[in-house]
Amino acid sequence: MMALLREYRETAHLRSTLLVLVVVAVTLLLGRGWLEQRQLMADKHEQTIDLEQQIPTQFGAWKLAPAIGVVEISAEAKAALAGLYEQQISRIYQHSSGARVMLSLVYGRDQSNDLSQAHRPEICYTAQGFDVSDARETRLNVPGHSLPVTRLFTRQGNRIEPLTYWMVIGDNVVRPGLDRKLTQFVYAFERVIPDGVLMRLSSLDEDRERAYQWQDHFAADLFAALDPATRQLLAGTAP
Repeated sequence: MMALLREYRETAHLRSTLLVLVVVAVTLLLGRGWLEQRQLMADKHEQTIDLEQQIPTQFGAWKLAPAIGVVEISAEAKAALAGLYEQQISRIYQHSSGARVMLSLVYGRDQSNDLSQAHRPEICYTAQGFDVSDARETRLNVPGHSLPVTRLFTRQGNRIEPLTYWMVIGDNVVRPGLDRKLTQFVYAFERVIPDGVLMRLSSLDEDRERAYQWQDHFAADLFAALDPATRQLLAGTAP
């Protein structure tokens, strides 16, 4: 089933057919109690997930910078996030040239439902009063992977914050929408509860193209510094 999903990502005409087949199969299995025997993928990791320890505070020409410019979210939003994700980190890194990139990373042991959709930047930035526009789907090349990512241009008054983000469900980097839903269905069919991450990079920069270039640079340097297990957690298994 997972092999068919990978083929779907490369063959557009398979999408509707595969969606119907998977929905029907999962619906039938739900009626038979199949999904009651699911296992948590998070329990099968060789090492314990600890984002604070796994994500380095200094690498290449980057190091931690004072947390100035990070958007403060409401207490209600923080409580909601805590219910969706077991781990969250928010940091600002500064390059030796002076450029800064903000990193937001969340990890959840159960990504089998739609609740985590609320943390997508299109939704959470809008909820914080930002105008969100110019959504682009592109690819971000990091050591060992070519990641399908989404770029957004966000603005709140004089604050301009272009950002790049991607989602991982289980072993797969997924696009929002149909791709994400199909991946969840396939894991359900295999009786697996996938874990996953949402990783966001952003910059305070009126020049969006320059901001995206620095975010790409940051991601490439970060992945070069990660151990294989952490790299897989943040990028899945596909090249």
